[in-house]
Amino acid sequence: MGSGARRRLLSTAPAIFAEIEALYAARKTEMEAHEISTGYLFTTMATNAIIIEPVFFWPTGWRPVHESAVEPAHLARLTQRPENPAATALVTELRKEVVAIFARYGSGHFHIGRTRPYRESRDALTKSLLDAIKLVMDPHGIFNPGVLGFPPEPRP
Repeated sequence: MGSGARRRLLSTAPAIFAEIEALYAARKTEMEAHEISTGYLFTTMATNAIIIEPVFFWPTGWRPVHESAVEPAHLARLTQRPENPAATALVTELRKEVVAIFARYGSGHFHIGRTRPYRESRDALTKSLLDAIKLVMDPHGIFNPGVLGFPPEPRP
């Protein structure tokens, strides 16, 4: 990518941020009703990239990753919240809307596979190449089924 293209893409960061903030403002009532709050992680990579990572917080039970990462003594002092499917569904919807905002600007991302689309965002030639590699490397579709946009069902 030439330096002019890089500057043009970097210059979209304020507009992307503004669109995400507008989304949150438009959905504020729903988010407050489900006790969903948000935050951001911002990082720069020299003059090459600006990383905007929207983060969602909502009351729901913890995940296995929490049990594996938090010291058992500390975890024992915490109260496990019940699952909150309505709030989780809204967060899932909001994440999709945020991903769509980034996609409109042609943004790159580090979260390919589950939250951000990969295979679906590739051109036909690249999809063909990816499919061929997947078929050679994973002919039965057992590695991370459904991840990166490959069909979740195993191949014959």
